[in-house]
Amino acid sequence: MLPVACAMALGACGEGDSAAPYPPDQRPQSGAGEQECGTVKVPAHEGREVVANGAACDVAREVVLGAAGKGRARYEAAGFACRPTEAAGGDTRYGCSMGAARIDFLYGTD
Repeated sequence: MLPVACAMALGACGEGDSAAPYPPDQRPQSGAGEQECGTVKVPAHEGREVVANGAACDVAREVVLGAAGKGRARYEAAGFACRPTEAAGGDTRYGCSMGAARIDFLYGTD
């Protein structure tokens, strides 16, 4: 019963404001556990500027691959809840969170 109530009240459990993506100039400061994970190729697309904070790059790659075919919609991958925002040039910036862990990336055509 509790998960249903949570989903109805919040839209989905665990998807509070913490999943909102950071603009590049407001990304959390480099600290323990933050690493740049480069670019992830997805058929006809790519995830660029992939940054994982509190997650390994292999998990970040799995999360980026989960964006394929989502059409700028929210999605979940590897336990991370991802929210899109429009970015320059028709790209999409995703901010993904699972607890305190974050994965942020720019998603667009390659």
